[in-house]
Amino acid sequence: MNVTGYIPIHPNHEKNMFYTGGFEYRGDHLVCPEGKKLRRNGLRRTDRVHQYVARHSDCQQCPVKTECLPTRQKRRYIALSMYHPVFMRARERNRSKANQREMLRRRTTVEGVFASLDRLVWARSRLRGLWKVNCEGYISALAHNLKKAVRRLADRVTTPTPTVSGESVTAG
Repeated sequence: MNVTGYIPIHPNHEKNMFYTGGFEYRGDHLVCPEGKKLRRNGLRRTDRVHQYVARHSDCQQCPVKTECLPTRQKRRYIALSMYHPVFMRARERNRSKANQREMLRRRTTVEGVFASLDRLVWARSRLRGLWKVNCEGYISALAHNLKKAVRRLADRVTTPTPTVSGESVTAG
């Protein structure tokens, strides 16, 4: 539908979804800082994580084996979310100027409407059933639009300043 989603990534998800140990993601495999491949070994469905594994011989001959391998492991294992490619695209999109522009637009347009609706006591729906909730939403939107119309009309109408014998009185 040619819609670009600008969705901010929560810091907790950022921490859990991206591996920052110098390993580079290349689609179907990872590459360690020494240039060796870690192949995808399988998917743990319970936590939606792909397991990447290095060759035993690559890790045993590696010059940085003592810093890279955890104790009592013969080769390197890395678990990476199956949504990693999606999060990488979202991270890149969130760094763009277009994202900053859209977030400013959302903040000034949409969030103000939500705050106004909250002040009109529309924090959550009090009714059950799709038809009733839709009706409540329409009534809330009507109340919000009426409030905006009254505010705009009040801005246009200027109250005349009281005058005493032809002079304008100032409040002070």
